[in-house]
Amino acid sequence: MLAANLRGMMRANAKKVAALIAVLVIALSLAVLYRRHEATRAHLRRERQAAEMVWQEVVTVYQHDVPLGTARSEVKKYLDGQKARYIDGRNITVRLGETPDDGLFCDYWYVYASFDFSPPQNQTDPSPLDKLVGVSLRRVGHCL
Repeated sequence: MLAANLRGMMRANAKKVAALIAVLVIALSLAVLYRRHEATRAHLRRERQAAEMVWQEVVTVYQHDVPLGTARSEVKKYLDGQKARYIDGRNITVRLGETPDDGLFCDYWYVYASFDFSPPQNQTDPSPLDKLVGVSLRRVGHCL
């Protein structure tokens, strides 16, 4: 009888030890995964900051080379001379790159240099005579 009770207690203790080991293994695995995730986020943040500096420098060059008040047609000539690929709509946009997002709702962000124009009064469609009013960075997210 004593031997049976002793074996029962040993089994119960073995189950408790096994459960404790399982909890420790899970906790350790989660800690390792979290550290990897944080390291990846930090790496992405550094890459994003470096890219941001380059993109801002490109916009600064555009702001220097194409003064405010320049006609749309002249801006297009400048970009053609630079062999820049652009989209000509209400504004002229030059795609500079994309950056991943570390959030839950967006996959990545496209980054553009945007040449903003002020059309003459009563004009709704873009015209070669539109005047440049600014050059800035613009981001468009690919989000849920």
